[in-house]
Formats: sequence, C-alpha cells, structure tokens
Amino acid sequence: MLNAFETLGLPVAYEVDRGALEDLYFAACKENHPDRVDPSERLSAVQKTASINDAYKLLRSPEARAEHILLLHGGSLDGVVVSPQFLVETMELREALAVAIKANDEAYVERVFEEATQDKKAVLEQIKQTFAEFFAAGDASALDSVAKGLVRLRYVNRCLETCEESELI
Repeated sequence: MLNAFETLGLPVAYEVDRGALEDLYFAACKENHPDRVDPSERLSAVQKTASINDAYKLLRSPEARAEHILLLHGGSLDGVVVSPQFLVETMELREALAVAIKANDEAYVERVFEEATQDKKAVLEQIKQTFAEFFAAGDASALDSVAKGLVRLRYVNRCLETCEESELI
C-alpha cells in the first residue's frame, strides 16, 4: 500500500502545511522527472512520478488524508455502522431535496446546501480533534470515531453533490 506521507517525506499527521506539501511535491517531481534520468531508468521514473502525483492528490484532501491515516493505522471504513436516526434523517432530507429540485425551489436547495456545508466543516473539525487526541495518546478507539465521521461525510457529500447538480445554487 502506498504511504503518501513517506512518498513525499512528510510525517504522518492529519494537519499538513499546504506550503510544505507543495514544496515537497514540486521538488520530488523535479528530482524524479523522466526527462532528467538516464533512458534506462525512465520507466522507474515514470512509476515514481505517478506515485508522487497520487500521494500529492491524496494528501491535499482532508477527507482522503484522514482515510489514508486510518488505513495506515489498521482502521477501515468497512462495516462502519451509522445510527439509524442519522440514516432516516438523511433519507428524509434527500427525498425533500428531490421534491424541491423538481419544483425548482431554489431557496430550499440553497438552505440545504448551506446546512450541509456547515455539517461538513463540523465533521472535519471533529476528525481533526480526534486525530490530535489519537496522535497524542495513541488511543486506537479514536480511529472508530474517525471512521464514523468519514462515513457521515460520504452522506453529506452526496447531499452537496445533489444540490450542485440541481443547478439551483
């Protein structure tokens, strides 16, 4: 499994300095560019550059970075159970959103989009705090909380995508 942090020479951490990430990415790309190596090493350089690009893309996204850290520490999103109440609320919201989109109710779609955006920010903040506790204390049970947050984000992101695709916002 690719360790994106190792690929770019960063310590494993949820919070990443974007400037440092970009500097390391561009330096790694420059160093491993296929045009800068001996022809016999080009294939290896192309593969290394692909890994560098994948690592950079992954680490730029807070959600992908969180899932990557979870996987690096033996966690998984498989089998994560969210509360039945959350699932019912999400289903009802998506049904109401579908009705609003069909009726061209721009105000409702905008309100749902704003609420989902705030929910996403709150969940990402909770994940950030949970990782801070995890790295400080090494409590593996914190990874369960991160996994649940990431699953919740999948539902929130679907809601945001639906709002955006409606072209009413």
